[in-house]
Amino acid sequence: MRFLTKPPSSSAPPHDPQAEAYVLSAYLTGRADLIEDADIHPKPEWFYESTHREIFMAIHHLHHHGSSTDGVTVAHRLRETDSLKRAGGENKIALLTEAFPTATQIRGHLKILKDYHTRRGLLKVGVVITEEAKKTSSSIRDLLSHAEEEIMSVSDTNLGTKSHDVIDLLGEKSDSLSGTPDLSGVLEGRECDYGQLNTLLGGFRPSNLVILASRPGEGKTSLAINLAFQVGYRSQHPVLFCSLEMTHSELMNRLIASECTRLVDFPPSDGSIRPQPMPLSTLYEALIANGFQSDVQEAYLDALMNNRVASRSDILHIIDKPDLDVTEMHIHARRLKKKSGRVGMVVVDYLQLVRAPSVLRRGGKRYEEVGEVSRSLKKMAKELECPVLAICQLSREIEKREDKRPLLSDLRESGSLEQDADSVIFLHDPSYGNRATERPDSSNIELVVLKNRHGKTGRVKLTFDRPHQRFKPND
Repeated sequence: MRFLTKPPSSSAPPHDPQAEAYVLSAYLTGRADLIEDADIHPKPEWFYESTHREIFMAIHHLHHHGSSTDGVTVAHRLRETDSLKRAGGENKIALLTEAFPTATQIRGHLKILKDYHTRRGLLKVGVVITEEAKKTSSSIRDLLSHAEEEIMSVSDTNLGTKSHDVIDLLGEKSDSLSGTPDLSGVLEGRECDYGQLNTLLGGFRPSNLVILASRPGEGKTSLAINLAFQVGYRSQHPVLFCSLEMTHSELMNRLIASECTRLVDFPPSDGSIRPQPMPLSTLYEALIANGFQSDVQEAYLDALMNNRVASRSDILHIIDKPDLDVTEMHIHARRLKKKSGRVGMVVVDYLQLVRAPSVLRRGGKRYEEVGEVSRSLKKMAKELECPVLAICQLSREIEKREDKRPLLSDLRESGSLEQDADSVIFLHDPSYGNRATERPDSSNIELVVLKNRHGKTGRVKLTFDRPHQRFKPND
Protein backbone atom coordinates (compact mmCIF):
# COMPACT_ATOMS: atom_id res chain seq x y z
CA MET A 1 0.00 0.00 0.00
CA ARG A 2 1.59 3.27 -1.16
CA PHE A 3 0.52 5.39 1.82
CA LEU A 4 2.59 3.26 4.19
CA THR A 5 6.07 4.62 3.56
CA LYS A 6 8.05 2.77 6.18
CA PRO A 7 7.59 0.03 8.78
CA PRO A 8 7.51 0.95 12.46
CA SER A 9 10.83 1.35 14.24
CA SER A 10 11.91 -1.65 16.29
CA SER A 11 12.34 0.65 19.30
CA ALA A 12 8.80 2.02 19.07
CA PRO A 13 5.97 0.64 21.23
CA PRO A 14 3.86 -2.10 19.57
CA HIS A 15 1.73 -0.73 16.74
CA ASP A 16 0.86 -1.45 13.12
CA PRO A 17 0.63 1.60 10.82
CA GLN A 18 -0.81 -0.47 8.00
CA ALA A 19 -3.66 -1.85 10.11
CA GLU A 20 -4.40 1.69 11.32
CA ALA A 21 -4.46 2.93 7.72
CA TYR A 22 -6.83 0.18 6.57
CA VAL A 23 -9.31 1.02 9.32
CA LEU A 24 -9.26 4.69 8.36
CA SER A 25 -9.72 3.69 4.73
CA ALA A 26 -12.95 1.89 5.60
CA TYR A 27 -14.42 5.12 6.93
CA LEU A 28 -13.08 7.27 4.09
CA THR A 29 -14.44 4.97 1.37
CA GLY A 30 -17.97 4.71 2.73
CA ARG A 31 -17.55 1.30 4.38
CA ALA A 32 -18.10 2.25 8.02
CA ASP A 33 -20.74 -0.51 8.22
CA LEU A 34 -17.90 -3.05 8.11
CA ILE A 35 -16.55 -1.60 11.35
CA GLU A 36 -19.97 -1.55 13.03
CA ASP A 37 -20.59 -5.16 12.01
CA ALA A 38 -17.22 -6.21 13.46
CA ASP A 39 -18.47 -5.38 17.01
CA ILE A 40 -15.08 -3.81 17.83
CA HIS A 41 -15.40 -0.05 18.14
CA PRO A 42 -12.09 1.82 17.70
CA LYS A 43 -11.12 4.73 19.92
CA PRO A 44 -8.66 7.56 19.23
CA GLU A 45 -6.05 6.10 21.57
CA TRP A 46 -5.95 2.89 19.52
CA PHE A 47 -4.11 4.81 16.77
CA TYR A 48 -0.44 5.17 17.67
CA GLU A 49 0.57 7.17 14.59
CA SER A 50 -0.23 10.81 15.37
CA THR A 51 -1.40 11.53 11.80
CA HIS A 52 -3.78 8.58 11.94
CA ARG A 53 -5.08 9.66 15.34
CA GLU A 54 -5.84 13.18 14.08
CA ILE A 55 -7.70 11.80 11.07
CA PHE A 56 -9.68 9.36 13.19
CA MET A 57 -10.76 12.09 15.62
CA ALA A 58 -12.13 14.09 12.69
CA ILE A 59 -13.91 10.96 11.39
CA HIS A 60 -15.27 10.20 14.87
CA HIS A 61 -16.68 13.72 15.19
CA LEU A 62 -18.39 13.58 11.77
CA HIS A 63 -19.72 10.06 12.33
CA HIS A 64 -21.10 10.99 15.75
CA HIS A 65 -22.97 13.96 14.25
CA GLY A 66 -24.44 11.91 11.41
CA SER A 67 -22.25 13.44 8.66
CA SER A 68 -20.48 11.57 5.87
CA THR A 69 -16.83 10.67 6.38
CA ASP A 70 -15.43 10.92 2.86
CA GLY A 71 -12.09 12.55 2.10
CA VAL A 72 -13.59 15.98 1.42
CA THR A 73 -15.61 16.24 4.65
CA VAL A 74 -12.76 14.85 6.77
CA ALA A 75 -10.27 17.34 5.26
CA HIS A 76 -12.79 20.14 5.87
CA ARG A 77 -13.18 19.11 9.51
CA LEU A 78 -9.40 19.02 9.97
CA ARG A 79 -9.12 22.53 8.54
CA GLU A 80 -11.80 23.73 10.96
CA THR A 81 -9.75 22.46 13.90
CA ASP A 82 -6.39 23.56 12.44
CA SER A 83 -5.33 19.92 12.38
CA LEU A 84 -4.88 19.28 8.65
CA LYS A 85 -1.11 19.76 8.72
CA ARG A 86 -0.72 17.51 11.78
CA ALA A 87 -2.79 14.88 9.96
CA GLY A 88 -0.37 14.81 7.02
CA GLY A 89 -2.26 17.11 4.69
CA GLU A 90 -4.70 16.42 1.86
CA ASN A 91 -2.27 14.07 0.11
CA LYS A 92 -2.29 11.74 3.13
CA ILE A 93 -6.10 11.61 3.13
CA ALA A 94 -6.20 11.04 -0.64
CA LEU A 95 -3.79 8.12 -0.35
CA LEU A 96 -5.89 6.57 2.40
CA THR A 97 -8.90 6.45 0.07
CA GLU A 98 -7.06 4.15 -2.36
CA ALA A 99 -7.62 1.02 -0.27
CA PHE A 100 -10.90 -0.92 -0.21
CA PRO A 101 -10.62 -3.40 2.68
CA THR A 102 -12.94 -6.39 2.96
CA ALA A 103 -15.02 -7.29 6.00
CA THR A 104 -12.56 -10.04 6.96
CA GLN A 105 -9.62 -7.67 6.68
CA ILE A 106 -11.33 -5.01 8.78
CA ARG A 107 -12.16 -7.44 11.57
CA GLY A 108 -8.52 -8.57 11.64
CA HIS A 109 -7.13 -5.03 11.54
CA LEU A 110 -9.43 -3.86 14.34
CA LYS A 111 -8.27 -6.76 16.50
CA ILE A 112 -4.64 -5.79 15.81
CA LEU A 113 -5.32 -2.17 16.85
CA LYS A 114 -7.09 -3.25 20.01
CA ASP A 115 -4.41 -5.80 20.96
CA TYR A 116 -1.54 -3.37 20.38
CA HIS A 117 -3.28 -0.67 22.40
CA THR A 118 -3.61 -3.17 25.25
CA ARG A 119 0.07 -4.06 24.96
CA ARG A 120 1.07 -0.39 25.07
CA GLY A 121 -1.11 0.05 28.14
CA LEU A 122 0.56 -2.91 29.83
CA LEU A 123 3.99 -1.50 29.01
CA LYS A 124 3.04 1.76 30.71
CA VAL A 125 1.68 -0.13 33.70
CA GLY A 126 4.93 -2.10 33.86
CA VAL A 127 6.92 1.12 34.11
CA VAL A 128 4.65 2.39 36.89
CA ILE A 129 4.86 -0.89 38.81
CA THR A 130 8.64 -1.00 38.40
CA GLU A 131 9.02 2.50 39.82
CA GLU A 132 6.64 1.73 42.69
CA ALA A 133 8.54 -1.48 43.49
CA LYS A 134 11.75 0.51 43.90
CA LYS A 135 10.17 2.55 46.69
CA THR A 136 10.90 0.61 49.85
CA SER A 137 8.51 2.86 51.78
CA SER A 138 5.56 1.08 50.15
CA SER A 139 4.31 -2.09 51.81
CA ILE A 140 4.11 -5.27 49.75
CA ARG A 141 0.35 -5.38 50.32
CA ASP A 142 -0.10 -1.84 48.97
CA LEU A 143 2.23 -2.53 46.05
CA LEU A 144 0.38 -5.68 45.01
CA SER A 145 -2.98 -3.97 45.40
CA HIS A 146 -1.88 -1.03 43.27
CA ALA A 147 -0.39 -3.34 40.63
CA GLU A 148 -3.65 -5.29 40.43
CA GLU A 149 -5.66 -2.07 40.06
CA GLU A 150 -3.39 -0.82 37.26
CA ILE A 151 -3.60 -4.09 35.33
CA MET A 152 -7.36 -4.31 35.79
CA SER A 153 -7.74 -0.74 34.51
CA VAL A 154 -6.08 -1.79 31.25
CA SER A 155 -8.26 -4.90 31.06
CA ASP A 156 -11.52 -3.03 31.75
CA THR A 157 -10.93 -0.47 29.01
CA ASN A 158 -10.07 -3.10 26.41
CA LEU A 159 -12.61 -5.85 26.97
CA GLY A 160 -15.04 -6.29 24.12
CA THR A 161 -18.74 -6.00 24.79
CA LYS A 162 -21.94 -7.26 23.27
CA SER A 163 -25.60 -7.13 24.12
CA HIS A 164 -27.06 -10.04 26.07
CA ASP A 165 -30.25 -11.46 24.59
CA VAL A 166 -32.92 -12.35 27.14
CA ILE A 167 -33.44 -15.70 25.42
CA ASP A 168 -29.90 -16.60 26.57
CA LEU A 169 -30.20 -14.97 30.00
CA LEU A 170 -33.43 -16.81 30.75
CA GLY A 171 -31.70 -20.07 29.98
CA GLU A 172 -28.94 -19.13 32.40
CA LYS A 173 -31.46 -18.53 35.18
CA SER A 174 -33.21 -21.83 34.45
CA ASP A 175 -29.92 -23.72 34.62
CA SER A 176 -29.06 -22.00 37.90
CA LEU A 177 -32.42 -22.85 39.46
CA SER A 178 -32.36 -26.63 38.47
CA GLY A 179 -49.72 -15.49 25.67
CA THR A 180 -50.36 -13.62 23.25
CA PRO A 181 -49.29 -9.93 23.15
CA ASP A 182 -51.81 -7.17 23.56
CA LEU A 183 -51.59 -5.23 20.30
CA SER A 184 -54.33 -2.64 20.46
CA GLY A 185 -52.48 -0.15 18.26
CA VAL A 186 -54.82 2.70 19.18
CA LEU A 187 -52.08 5.06 20.35
CA GLU A 188 -49.46 6.79 18.25
CA GLY A 189 -46.72 5.67 20.63
CA ARG A 190 -45.75 2.29 22.02
CA GLU A 191 -47.68 1.09 25.02
CA CYS A 192 -46.65 -0.19 28.42
CA ASP A 193 -48.83 -1.98 31.00
CA TYR A 194 -49.94 1.24 32.71
CA GLY A 195 -53.07 2.54 31.02
CA GLN A 196 -53.03 5.96 32.67
CA LEU A 197 -49.46 6.57 31.55
CA ASN A 198 -50.28 5.46 28.00
CA THR A 199 -53.20 7.89 27.92
CA LEU A 200 -51.20 10.78 29.34
CA LEU A 201 -48.20 10.38 27.02
CA GLY A 202 -50.00 8.95 24.03
CA GLY A 203 -47.64 6.02 24.43
CA PHE A 204 -43.85 6.20 24.12
CA ARG A 205 -43.62 8.00 20.80
CA PRO A 206 -41.01 7.27 18.13
CA SER A 207 -38.23 9.88 17.88
CA ASN A 208 -38.95 11.14 21.41
CA LEU A 209 -36.50 11.48 24.30
CA VAL A 210 -38.19 10.68 27.61
CA ILE A 211 -36.47 11.38 30.94
CA LEU A 212 -37.40 9.20 33.94
CA ALA A 213 -35.93 10.71 37.11
CA SER A 214 -35.97 10.10 40.83
CA ARG A 215 -33.83 10.11 43.93
CA PRO A 216 -31.54 7.09 44.49
CA GLY A 217 -33.25 3.98 45.79
CA GLU A 218 -36.81 4.74 44.68
CA GLY A 219 -36.96 1.92 42.11
CA LYS A 220 -36.35 3.70 38.81
CA THR A 221 -34.13 0.91 37.44
CA SER A 222 -36.77 -1.71 38.30
CA LEU A 223 -39.41 0.43 36.62
CA ALA A 224 -37.15 0.99 33.60
CA ILE A 225 -36.44 -2.71 32.96
CA ASN A 226 -40.14 -3.48 33.29
CA LEU A 227 -41.11 -0.64 30.91
CA ALA A 228 -38.47 -1.84 28.45
CA PHE A 229 -39.89 -5.36 28.39
CA GLN A 230 -43.50 -4.20 28.33
CA VAL A 231 -42.92 -1.89 25.35
CA GLY A 232 -41.09 -4.63 23.48
CA TYR A 233 -43.71 -7.25 24.32
CA ARG A 234 -46.65 -5.12 23.26
CA SER A 235 -45.05 -3.60 20.14
CA GLN A 236 -43.31 -6.84 19.10
CA HIS A 237 -40.19 -4.79 18.33
CA PRO A 238 -36.87 -5.50 20.10
CA VAL A 239 -35.75 -3.14 22.87
CA LEU A 240 -32.14 -2.30 23.72
CA PHE A 241 -31.39 -1.73 27.43
CA CYS A 242 -28.04 0.01 28.03
CA SER A 243 -26.98 -0.45 31.67
CA LEU A 244 -23.98 1.42 33.05
CA GLU A 245 -24.60 0.47 36.68
CA MET A 246 -26.22 -2.97 37.04
CA THR A 247 -25.17 -6.20 35.37
CA HIS A 248 -27.43 -8.05 32.97
CA SER A 249 -27.89 -10.74 35.63
CA GLU A 250 -29.09 -8.22 38.24
CA LEU A 251 -31.52 -6.71 35.76
CA MET A 252 -32.86 -10.10 34.78
CA ASN A 253 -33.42 -10.99 38.44
CA ARG A 254 -35.63 -7.91 38.82
CA LEU A 255 -37.56 -8.61 35.64
CA ILE A 256 -38.07 -12.28 36.48
CA ALA A 257 -39.26 -11.47 40.01
CA SER A 258 -41.74 -8.94 38.62
CA GLU A 259 -43.08 -11.06 35.75
CA CYS A 260 -43.37 -14.26 37.77
CA THR A 261 -45.31 -12.40 40.46
CA ARG A 262 -47.60 -10.95 37.76
CA LEU A 263 -48.90 -14.50 37.23
CA VAL A 264 -50.54 -14.37 40.64
CA ASP A 265 -52.77 -11.50 39.49
CA PHE A 266 -53.19 -12.75 35.91
CA PRO A 267 -53.16 -16.56 36.00
CA PRO A 268 -53.77 -18.40 32.70
CA SER A 269 -57.38 -19.31 32.09
CA ASP A 270 -56.63 -22.97 31.45
CA GLY A 271 -55.00 -23.38 34.85
CA SER A 272 -51.91 -24.99 33.30
CA ILE A 273 -49.50 -22.89 35.36
CA ARG A 274 -49.38 -22.85 39.11
CA PRO A 275 -48.71 -19.19 39.93
CA GLN A 276 -46.06 -18.73 42.56
CA PRO A 277 -44.83 -15.33 43.79
CA MET A 278 -41.07 -15.03 43.43
CA PRO A 279 -39.55 -12.38 45.74
CA LEU A 280 -36.23 -10.99 44.59
CA SER A 281 -34.58 -12.05 47.85
CA THR A 282 -35.79 -15.64 47.32
CA LEU A 283 -34.43 -15.63 43.79
CA TYR A 284 -31.02 -14.44 45.01
CA GLU A 285 -31.00 -17.03 47.80
CA ALA A 286 -31.84 -19.76 45.31
CA LEU A 287 -29.05 -18.70 42.96
CA ILE A 288 -26.53 -18.59 45.81
CA ALA A 289 -27.66 -22.01 47.05
CA ASN A 290 -27.65 -23.32 43.46
CA GLY A 291 -31.30 -24.24 43.46
CA PHE A 292 -34.52 -24.14 45.45
CA GLN A 293 -35.54 -26.68 48.01
CA SER A 294 -37.29 -29.59 46.34
CA ASP A 295 -40.72 -28.82 47.81
CA VAL A 296 -40.94 -25.42 46.08
CA GLN A 297 -38.53 -25.95 43.20
CA GLU A 298 -41.12 -27.23 40.73
CA ALA A 299 -43.55 -24.37 41.35
CA TYR A 300 -40.84 -21.73 40.96
CA LEU A 301 -39.43 -23.30 37.81
CA ASP A 302 -42.94 -23.52 36.38
CA ALA A 303 -43.40 -19.79 36.92
CA LEU A 304 -39.91 -19.05 35.60
CA MET A 305 -40.43 -20.80 32.28
CA ASN A 306 -44.09 -19.90 31.69
CA ASN A 307 -44.27 -16.13 32.06
CA ARG A 308 -44.25 -13.35 29.46
CA VAL A 309 -40.45 -13.11 29.42
CA ALA A 310 -40.17 -16.77 28.48
CA SER A 311 -42.84 -16.42 25.77
CA ARG A 312 -41.07 -13.47 24.08
CA SER A 313 -37.45 -13.83 25.17
CA ASP A 314 -36.24 -12.39 21.86
CA ILE A 315 -37.69 -8.97 22.71
CA LEU A 316 -35.14 -7.58 25.16
CA HIS A 317 -31.42 -7.07 24.51
CA ILE A 318 -29.17 -5.92 27.36
CA ILE A 319 -25.71 -4.42 27.13
CA ASP A 320 -23.98 -3.82 30.48
CA LYS A 321 -20.79 -1.77 30.39
CA PRO A 322 -19.81 0.87 32.95
CA ASP A 323 -17.97 3.14 30.48
CA LEU A 324 -20.49 3.00 27.65
CA ASP A 325 -20.68 6.11 25.49
CA VAL A 326 -23.44 7.33 23.18
CA THR A 327 -21.60 6.32 20.03
CA GLU A 328 -21.42 2.69 21.16
CA MET A 329 -25.11 2.73 22.13
CA HIS A 330 -25.94 4.11 18.69
CA ILE A 331 -23.94 1.39 16.96
CA HIS A 332 -25.66 -1.39 18.94
CA ALA A 333 -29.08 0.14 18.30
CA ARG A 334 -28.41 0.55 14.58
CA ARG A 335 -27.28 -3.05 14.36
CA LEU A 336 -30.46 -4.16 16.13
CA LYS A 337 -32.57 -2.12 13.71
CA LYS A 338 -30.70 -3.54 10.73
CA LYS A 339 -31.34 -7.06 12.01
CA SER A 340 -34.98 -6.64 13.05
CA GLY A 341 -36.25 -3.81 10.86
CA ARG A 342 -37.30 -1.62 13.77
CA VAL A 343 -36.32 -0.86 17.37
CA GLY A 344 -39.08 -0.71 19.96
CA MET A 345 -37.18 1.46 22.43
CA VAL A 346 -33.68 2.26 23.71
CA VAL A 347 -33.31 2.59 27.50
CA VAL A 348 -30.25 4.21 29.11
CA ASP A 349 -29.62 3.58 32.83
CA TYR A 350 -28.48 6.07 33.80
CA LEU A 351 -27.74 9.31 31.95
CA GLN A 352 -25.20 10.89 34.31
CA LEU A 353 -22.93 7.85 33.97
CA VAL A 354 -22.82 8.08 30.18
CA ARG A 355 -19.61 9.44 28.70
CA ALA A 356 -19.66 12.00 25.96
CA PRO A 357 -17.65 10.82 22.92
CA SER A 358 -13.96 10.88 23.76
CA VAL A 359 -13.14 13.50 21.15
CA LEU A 360 -15.50 15.90 22.92
CA ARG A 361 -14.11 15.30 26.40
CA ARG A 362 -11.08 17.58 26.23
CA GLY A 363 -11.73 19.62 29.28
CA GLY A 364 -14.97 21.46 29.70
CA LYS A 365 -17.42 21.32 32.53
CA ARG A 366 -19.51 18.38 33.61
CA TYR A 367 -22.85 20.05 32.83
CA GLU A 368 -21.60 20.63 29.27
CA GLU A 369 -20.80 16.94 28.92
CA VAL A 370 -24.24 15.94 30.25
CA GLY A 371 -25.79 18.39 27.80
CA GLU A 372 -23.87 16.83 24.91
CA VAL A 373 -25.06 13.37 26.00
CA SER A 374 -28.73 14.42 26.14
CA ARG A 375 -28.53 16.06 22.71
CA SER A 376 -26.90 12.94 21.31
CA LEU A 377 -29.65 10.73 22.76
CA LYS A 378 -32.27 12.95 21.15
CA LYS A 379 -30.48 12.65 17.79
CA MET A 380 -30.38 8.87 18.21
CA ALA A 381 -34.13 8.77 18.88
CA LYS A 382 -34.80 10.76 15.68
CA GLU A 383 -32.45 8.72 13.49
CA LEU A 384 -33.73 5.34 14.72
CA GLU A 385 -37.35 6.54 14.84
CA CYS A 386 -37.84 4.99 18.25
CA PRO A 387 -38.37 6.35 21.77
CA VAL A 388 -35.31 6.72 23.99
CA LEU A 389 -35.94 6.45 27.73
CA ALA A 390 -33.09 7.94 29.75
CA ILE A 391 -32.94 7.33 33.51
CA CYS A 392 -31.71 10.31 35.50
CA GLN A 393 -30.62 11.02 39.07
CA LEU A 394 -32.07 14.07 40.79
CA SER A 395 -29.80 16.68 42.31
CA ARG A 396 -29.20 16.82 46.06
CA GLU A 397 -31.17 20.05 46.32
CA ILE A 398 -34.38 18.07 46.74
CA GLU A 399 -32.99 16.57 49.97
CA LYS A 400 -32.66 20.07 51.43
CA ARG A 401 -36.32 20.92 50.94
CA GLU A 402 -39.07 20.04 53.35
CA ASP A 403 -41.37 19.34 50.40
CA LYS A 404 -39.80 16.43 48.54
CA ARG A 405 -42.08 16.66 45.51
CA PRO A 406 -39.79 16.87 42.47
CA LEU A 407 -39.46 19.91 40.23
CA LEU A 408 -38.01 20.23 36.75
CA SER A 409 -35.19 22.25 38.29
CA ASP A 410 -34.16 19.14 40.24
CA LEU A 411 -32.80 17.47 37.11
CA ARG A 412 -29.16 16.99 37.99
CA GLU A 413 -26.21 18.74 36.33
CA SER A 414 -27.77 20.22 33.21
CA GLY A 415 -30.68 22.43 32.30
CA SER A 416 -30.40 21.04 28.78
CA LEU A 417 -32.03 17.81 30.01
CA GLU A 418 -35.31 19.67 30.39
CA GLN A 419 -34.78 21.40 27.06
CA ASP A 420 -33.90 18.29 25.04
CA ALA A 421 -36.53 15.98 26.54
CA ASP A 422 -39.94 15.60 24.93
CA SER A 423 -41.34 14.28 28.21
CA VAL A 424 -40.05 14.33 31.78
CA ILE A 425 -41.43 11.81 34.28
CA PHE A 426 -40.55 11.80 37.97
CA LEU A 427 -40.93 8.67 40.10
CA HIS A 428 -42.06 9.96 43.49
CA ASP A 429 -42.89 8.18 46.72
CA PRO A 430 -44.94 10.67 48.79
CA SER A 431 -44.34 8.67 51.98
CA TYR A 432 -40.58 8.73 51.55
CA GLY A 433 -39.79 12.03 53.21
CA ASN A 434 -36.73 11.10 55.20
CA ARG A 435 -33.79 9.20 53.66
CA ALA A 436 -33.30 7.41 56.97
CA THR A 437 -36.87 6.11 57.02
CA GLU A 438 -37.17 2.36 56.66
CA ARG A 439 -38.95 1.50 53.44
CA PRO A 440 -42.15 -0.57 53.63
CA ASP A 441 -42.62 -3.60 51.39
CA SER A 442 -45.39 -1.84 49.50
CA SER A 443 -45.69 1.86 48.67
CA ASN A 444 -48.18 4.00 46.82
CA ILE A 445 -46.00 5.89 44.36
CA GLU A 446 -46.66 8.46 41.67
CA LEU A 447 -45.31 8.94 38.18
CA VAL A 448 -45.39 12.72 37.91
CA VAL A 449 -45.33 13.96 34.30
CA LEU A 450 -44.13 17.58 34.52
CA LYS A 451 -43.28 18.02 30.85
CA ASN A 452 -45.11 16.58 27.87
CA ARG A 453 -44.68 18.18 24.45
CA HIS A 454 -47.54 16.17 22.99
CA GLY A 455 -50.21 16.39 25.62
CA LYS A 456 -51.15 17.06 29.19
CA THR A 457 -49.09 16.81 32.34
CA GLY A 458 -50.39 14.91 35.34
CA ARG A 459 -49.91 12.06 37.78
CA VAL A 460 -50.18 8.30 37.41
CA LYS A 461 -50.64 6.31 40.61
CA LEU A 462 -48.97 2.91 40.98
CA THR A 463 -48.20 0.51 43.79
CA PHE A 464 -44.58 -0.56 44.15
CA ASP A 465 -44.25 -4.10 45.48
CA ARG A 466 -40.60 -4.01 46.54
CA PRO A 467 -40.03 -7.68 47.42
CA HIS A 468 -41.12 -8.61 43.89
CA GLN A 469 -39.79 -5.46 42.17
CA ARG A 470 -43.18 -4.97 40.56
CA PHE A 471 -45.09 -1.77 39.86
CA LYS A 472 -48.80 -2.54 39.83
CA PRO A 473 -51.21 -0.25 37.95
CA ASN A 474 -53.97 1.29 40.03
CA ASP A 475 -56.17 1.78 36.99
